[in-house]
Amino acid sequence: MPGVPRTLPDYIGAKIRQPRSFGNALKMPQYTLAPQQVDGLVTALLAQTERARTMPAALRIPARRPSNTLPRARPAS
Repeated sequence: MPGVPRTLPDYIGAKIRQPRSFGNALKMPQYTLAPQQVDGLVTALLAQTERARTMPAALRIPARRPSNTLPRARPAS
């Protein structure tokens, strides 16, 4: 697509924002997303790549571990 920088993040972002600009016969639905939402989707998709799994640990953001604390019981009435 003309005007889109030739990087994977830019391509994915353009495809999410304007899927039909890559071809009218494409079936991807057109969503109305805020720029922050597009950035979040691009980040999530790139995190699924092999390159993301082989990045040095210093560049990765650790996943949040689920809490193992139990909710407080409500007092009996």
